[in-house]
Formats: sequence, structure tokens, C-alpha cells
Amino acid sequence: WTPFPPLGRRRGEERGSIIFSSGRRRDVALASSVAEAETRAMGKPPLPFTRVVGQDDMKLGLLLNVVDQRIGGLLVMGDRGTGKSVVVRALVDLLPEIDVVQGDSYNSSPTDVRLMGPDVQEKLKEGADLKTKKMK
Repeated sequence: WTPFPPLGRRRGEERGSIIFSSGRRRDVALASSVAEAETRAMGKPPLPFTRVVGQDDMKLGLLLNVVDQRIGGLLVMGDRGTGKSVVVRALVDLLPEIDVVQGDSYNSSPTDVRLMGPDVQEKLKEGADLKTKKMK
């Protein structure tokens, strides 16, 4: 039993949805994550982002969020085995390391006020020295 059954689902067919921050919803066919589980169990590196077949709307939404953070995020929904986490993990491998404020739960930017959490903004106003660390 699920509280929100997928709409338009036929017997034997799995479907998922991507909801963009604008509220636009896009239904997509689901891929299997069996390969991901096998890869993780064998200790192999994750699947490269460019090797993911299908899920074009999800990949586009993620890439747009990387390019412009003002989009505000992307909510990816779908049944088990849709490849949601595979695509996100593969995208993280493409990103460069960035400087973040050490000990901040929001991973705030030490230089861009728009990308700072409230605690870091307050420390910056007080003139405190912000220690940084590199992370992906």
C-alpha cells in the first residue's frame, strides 16, 4: 500500500515523475537500478553521468541547477529502481571541489553572501575569520 499511487500506471509498467521548482510535473519511464547495486557491491566506481540512458528531463534539471543556483532546486520523484540516486551520484563526480565554511551545516560559501547560511552571515558581520575547507 502506498499513500500516493502513481498515476497512469499499467500493469508491469513502472513510471516516475519529476517536479521542477516551477511546479511543472513531467512523467518519465523508469530505469532499473540493479546495475547500480551490483556496482556498489563490487566496489567499482559509479556509472558516469553521460552513460545514463533516458531520464533526459531529470538530467537537464540537475544540470540547470548546477549552472544557476537561483533556480532553487529540483525534486526528483519516482518508484524504486528509477535511477534517481545513480544520476545524482554521477553528477557529483563531475563537479569541481569548492571552498565552504568549515563546521557550517549549510556548506556556506565563504565569499558569496547569497550562498551563506544565517550563522555565517552573522559571523561575517561581526568580522570573524571564516575557516574554510574543500569539498565536492
